[in-house]
Amino acid sequence: MILHALTVDKDAELVVDSPDTDVFILLIEMYQRLPAATSFLTRRRNLRSNIADQPICEKLGEKCTSAMMASILSQEVIRQGDLLAGAWTGASRCS
Repeated sequence: MILHALTVDKDAELVVDSPDTDVFILLIEMYQRLPAATSFLTRRRNLRSNIADQPICEKLGEKCTSAMMASILSQEVIRQGDLLAGAWTGASRCS
């Protein structure tokens, strides 16, 4: 999905529709490479939200948006490490 977004013309309006908020974080981190009119459409049950990237990215700045991505990646590595550690010790991590 994100790779397709990178091919969109910079003057176009881009709406990325996903229930996954990690996709939104990726859009924020990749803001400089996407059209300025990029937004994230998400829904939960009957509620829909269309969130524009530009105001958020401008408010946070490049350092903060990069830090958000680094934080998510490190959390995922830790989570995967915990799952692997559980597999090696025979412990179950499923709830």
